[in-house]
Amino acid sequence: MDIKKQLEIEAKGDHLVLVVFYADWTPHYEWIGPILRTYEKERSI
Repeated sequence: MDIKKQLEIEAKGDHLVLVVFYADWTPHYEWIGPILRTYEKERSI
């Protein structure tokens, strides 16, 4: 299944979808882990 089809399927759902785009030549996205953990803690309260 191609990415466009997968995104269309996920967009129809009623849940949160996180899509992170990256390229090998960009810095690593180490910032996303702490943000996701903070979000997870806030949602579990």
